Amino acid sequence: MIRSLSRTILVLVIIGLTAINALVWRTALAPRVLTVTIFETGKGKAVLATTPSGRTLLIDNNSDASILRSLGSTLPPWRRSLDVVIPLKVGAGLSEVQNRYHITRLMRSLTRGQRINFHDGTFIDVLWPPNKVGEAPVFLLSYGTTSFLIKPLISARTEKYLASISSSLPSPSFVISSSTPAGVFISNGVTVSTNK
Repeated sequence: MIRSLSRTILVLVIIGLTAINALVWRTALAPRVLTVTIFETGKGKAVLATTPSGRTLLIDNNSDASILRSLGSTLPPWRRSLDVVIPLKVGAGLSEVQNRYHITRLMRSLTRGQRINFHDGTFIDVLWPPNKVGEAPVFLLSYGTTSFLIKPLISARTEKYLASISSSLPSPSFVISSSTPAGVFISNGVTVSTNK
């Protein structure tokens, strides 16, 4: 009886170690991609980008505490830090995120021309606002030949400005706005998913 129980435990341990080994190798050999996930969180949306080197960017637009569930289902369970967080509006979700995750860089004020370099071929450029507090920022997230124009609800003035500079910018592969539909898109080493 005891010998049978020890044999069962040994088999379970071997199966467990094999599964962990397979998971580690799968992660190590996985292709390097930029993953962008859009969440509906309370009154707003949040965009989570994970760069090919594993760095994270969260753009939070007035989320509530449900953002924790969205982050928990997207990030690995051991991940308890976010590299860059950009709150567009201060909602209840931001304080919940600050309580649960270590935030390396919290960016509350942004100006046109700022660039965040993730040092793995991923950049985020601030296209708007021009030194004005209270204006919704517009970003261009780029990796390789793929770029995302991230724009929340913006004014007609901001739309006019974006149209005037569009010739100097690469055409975005995707536009993420307040009306972005649910779906999954994969393009040029980039995975995009939207979750409700």
